[in-house]
Amino acid sequence: YSVVMRPAAESWENSSSSSTSCRSSTSSTRGALLGVTPRGPLSLPPGGAHWYALWRLGYPDPTTFRSTYELLTAWLDELLAEHDLPFVLGGFSQGAVMSYALGLGRGRPRPAALVAFSGFVPTVEGWTPDVA
Repeated sequence: YSVVMRPAAESWENSSSSSTSCRSSTSSTRGALLGVTPRGPLSLPPGGAHWYALWRLGYPDPTTFRSTYELLTAWLDELLAEHDLPFVLGGFSQGAVMSYALGLGRGRPRPAALVAFSGFVPTVEGWTPDVA
């Protein structure tokens, strides 16, 4: 999901894009912010949407983490190229973990903010946070 947010003084209208979007009826992007809260692509027990298998808290399964991280980075890179706006990443549980991974990953674009509910910075071989 993505939302293009504008200052409250501007009017809003829905977009017909494949993601959930709100766009100002003006063409200006001054003050706009792209909010992104993607849904996990995996369906694993006990149910619901997942980004990776988890056998030990804090340590996502490397195979499922890497495969969905690659999908997510490609999707986000395309979205950012399309919108060219400052962005916010957010998520709950595994979505929070993936928000940290995307927002703090070495060489990744930096979000204006991370909104992470009930998650952790992942420990996965081959991925390290860049907090400098």
